[in-house]
Amino acid sequence: MSVDAKSKLLTVQSGAIWHHILEFLNPYALSIEAMQSFDLPTVGGTISVNAHGLDHRIGGIASTIQSLCLMLADGSIRARI
Repeated sequence: MSVDAKSKLLTVQSGAIWHHILEFLNPYALSIEAMQSFDLPTVGGTISVNAHGLDHRIGGIASTIQSLCLMLADGSIRARI
């Protein structure tokens, strides 16, 4: 995980668990704009269903993603969005 605190941009892999992300962001006084209501799912799982939390005004997580990279099991990059 890495964060650019000035631009409030978080970079994570799909297997990152929201609980760990929240712990990582805490020292920066940052949090997540859109995530599931509980913090045990992975980022990839949340993206796969475009989940949102209790505050649905923000919408699903897709509206907060700046870019996404899809890597296949063989390490090849299939898509960069």
